[in-house]
Amino acid sequence: MAAYSRSDYTRAETNDETTNVPLLSDDLLDEGNLVGQPQDSSLIVANDVEDRQEVRFVVSKGLGRSGICFPFKITKTVVLLVIIVILMIICAVLSALLTRKSVTQRTDNVCVTEGCIDASHYIFHSIDFSVDPCDDFYQYACGRWMKKNPIPESKSFWAKYTLLQEQNDRLVRQKLIKTKNLNGAAKKAKAFYDACMDEATINTIGSKPLLKIIADLGGWNIASTDWNETKFSLQEMLTAVDQSGLTLPRTLYLSNLSNPKLMAYLKYMTTVGSLLGGHDSNFTREQMKEVLKFEMKLAKIFVPPENRSEIDEIYNKTTVHKLKKLCDKIPWLQFFKGQFEGITEITETEELVVYATRYLEALSPVINNASNTDADEELTKVLTGAKKSEDLWKRCMGEADRAIGMALGALFIEEAFEGSSKELVKNMVFATDMVDRIRASFKKGFPDLTWMDDQTRKAAEDKMVFLGSLSTYHYEQLWFMIPSEVNAYYAPSLNQIVFPAGILQPPYFNKKFPKAINFGGIGAVVGHELSHAFDNSGRMYDKYGNFGVQWWTNRSVEQYKKRGECMAYKEWESKNGVEPPLPLLQNMTSQQIFFLAFAQVC
Repeated sequence: MAAYSRSDYTRAETNDETTNVPLLSDDLLDEGNLVGQPQDSSLIVANDVEDRQEVRFVVSKGLGRSGICFPFKITKTVVLLVIIVILMIICAVLSALLTRKSVTQRTDNVCVTEGCIDASHYIFHSIDFSVDPCDDFYQYACGRWMKKNPIPESKSFWAKYTLLQEQNDRLVRQKLIKTKNLNGAAKKAKAFYDACMDEATINTIGSKPLLKIIADLGGWNIASTDWNETKFSLQEMLTAVDQSGLTLPRTLYLSNLSNPKLMAYLKYMTTVGSLLGGHDSNFTREQMKEVLKFEMKLAKIFVPPENRSEIDEIYNKTTVHKLKKLCDKIPWLQFFKGQFEGITEITETEELVVYATRYLEALSPVINNASNTDADEELTKVLTGAKKSEDLWKRCMGEADRAIGMALGALFIEEAFEGSSKELVKNMVFATDMVDRIRASFKKGFPDLTWMDDQTRKAAEDKMVFLGSLSTYHYEQLWFMIPSEVNAYYAPSLNQIVFPAGILQPPYFNKKFPKAINFGGIGAVVGHELSHAFDNSGRMYDKYGNFGVQWWTNRSVEQYKKRGECMAYKEWESKNGVEPPLPLLQNMTSQQIFFLAFAQVC
């Protein structure tokens, strides 16, 4: 910095005025230098300058006509702003470097095993990235899958599990087609399927098989003029003591007969009646209209499905004698004797379980006011739905599954599990381990349920310990589902959950998948089925499966549902560590992957 001379002046500028007077005392100057100060020292302001608002100092030569200027206002605010800007730049640089390092580390640790790549494919290609998960998580998780998989015209709905079910059916179909020499039950299953697929023979026979069934039921007044109403026996036609299902949703029957959907249904019934022998279309329509009115009466006395979740509504022990008093229009003793003829003797003291007691109580007046013609029509009509008929092979596979599904089970296992039951056993071991972990998590959570008293808590823990599980294709005498079915269920009378082999497949489960996806997929199903042990029906059964043992207090059970699967994965992660990220999904944590897998059970 140059030395100051006596001709150097400092201007003090304010918002109001500028001074050009010397601000440095003469006695501080000695031969052009500031006395006692280094040459680069700052200026010392004379005390006679008043402290005005916003002062700036300019060192000038020659009475301020030229010199070095600082045109900005040096204030505390300016200094702080400069410091903040510098710090922000430093933070941004450091953040970029750290992020790059973190991304590099996550990329280096990405799981590239076969299972992880397959799992990433299922997750990634279901996500709709155009949607903010905070706005619509379901659309985010499943949006792209739904766009790529529109509902087929032959279906009323479509989901991942229905797609998997169709894949299972295709596997069995391929096995039936390509295998020439089948033995035992599988051979009979193939004969059943082939007969269903034989369109030439079906077209030749026409409606004769259906007409024979109608004749065996006592004939049909629409197709025959010599039909005798008095010879029709309703009790001989019955097959179950429960309210049956209606053809259409119950709410439709509660509307007016002029409802467009009911009118379309009536038109369909009339067409079926004509195809099965009805010669007079007007007479056929009037008869079918009476059938529809009869259905509407039945709908009014039906117990709604939401009220049948209470086990008391569907499980009532009684005797044949009491059942006669409950619904006297039907000769129950004659019915049961016919059903068990040659097996055992049935008397009026025989105990039985009656489903839907309220429905049977209301049924007698409806039957009393209806003719046998109405009852006959109700028993012989049929209906199929959807915009388009399913492919014949799909209908035939469905019929084969319903008739001889267990016989097809072995064929499905061979095709779906790499030709060996050993692969299925491995899957079963992995699945069983998951069930055990989820069950342990359920049990572990009981002490935290402050709303549950000690007695109920102890009983609930005991029931969870006794709860068993079945998977694969064994114990067919205990199963309500066939091996290829994509489903699961809880059997309260056995205190047991069952998982057919059909659901132990991607996208729900694969032993090679990361645990986050397995727990989010099949784990959610396990947790759902376990919760049934404590819902309105399950709580009526004890740990041995005995009904009517009151061990559950009248407290809320909803707080307990759907918690098990998430806790189980958290426990697994705490013992085994965090799983590496998946390809294409490196920015998602294992917890996020878990919830995505859970949401994608869609």
